[in-house]
Amino acid sequence: MFARAIDPRRLIARLLRDVLARETFASDADVKEALKLRCARLHVPYDAAIIDRACDLVATNRPLSTPETPVRVVAPEPAPCTRDDAARILRRFGVAVDQVPATRRLTPDEYLRRRFDADRARALQLVTDAILEADARCDALAKESKS
Repeated sequence: MFARAIDPRRLIARLLRDVLARETFASDADVKEALKLRCARLHVPYDAAIIDRACDLVATNRPLSTPETPVRVVAPEPAPCTRDDAARILRRFGVAVDQVPATRRLTPDEYLRRRFDADRARALQLVTDAILEADARCDALAKESKS
C-alpha cells in the first residue's frame, strides 16, 4: 500500500480537536500554544498560518476541504421606534400616556458637546479611581514597612 499524503491543515486540525478534548483553556493564545507544543512533540511541521487556519476551521466547525471564503454578515439597522410604538410599549407596562412628547434630533455640535462632556466625566472618574488606588497602595506599603 502506498502512503497517502496528508494535508497539514487536516493533521493540525485533528491534533487541535484532540488538544481541545483533553483540556480547557482560558484564551485562544493558550490553545495555540498547547497545539504548537503538541506538534513539536510529534515532530509535525507547522507554521503560524496553518495553526491559525486550523483554529478557524475547528472554531467554525467547517469542513477542512472547503476553500477559504470570507463571509461578511451585515445586520440591518433596526428602525427607530415611532410614537405609537412607544405609547403601546408604555401602556403594556402600565404607564398611562396621553401623548408622547416630541423630540428633536441633536445637531452635530450638540451631539459632540454631550459626548465631550461624558468623556471628560469618565476620564475624571478613571483618574480619581487611579489616584485613590495608588493612595491605598502607598498606605499599605507604609504600614508594611513599619512592621
